[in-house]
Amino acid sequence: GGPTGGPTGGPTGGPTGGDVNLVLIYAAWCGHSKRMLPDYERIKSEFDGKNINGKNIHVSMYTDEDKDKVKEYGVKGFPSLFIEKDGNREPFPHRTYEKMSEYLNNI
Repeated sequence: GGPTGGPTGGPTGGPTGGDVNLVLIYAAWCGHSKRMLPDYERIKSEFDGKNINGKNIHVSMYTDEDKDKVKEYGVKGFPSLFIEKDGNREPFPHRTYEKMSEYLNNI
């Protein structure tokens, strides 16, 4: 089954209990970023907008050009991943499709 329906508006304000945001901030020139991008894009296409265990999954990508995001997230190096859930933001340790999908499926 493919995606059902389109996105309904953007998130307003902070994440609520029912929302999970996976955020990648990467640099196009960075070798590590380039290596993980295909996996992350696959995660984005499969999980963005899905509801898993009652949680709405949002998958976002920003680049080093998004200076306000780099600053907001306090990015020190690329790629940087963050998971936002239950009102908390934490560094996200996983870089591979297998690990990211396993995490999201058990959210």
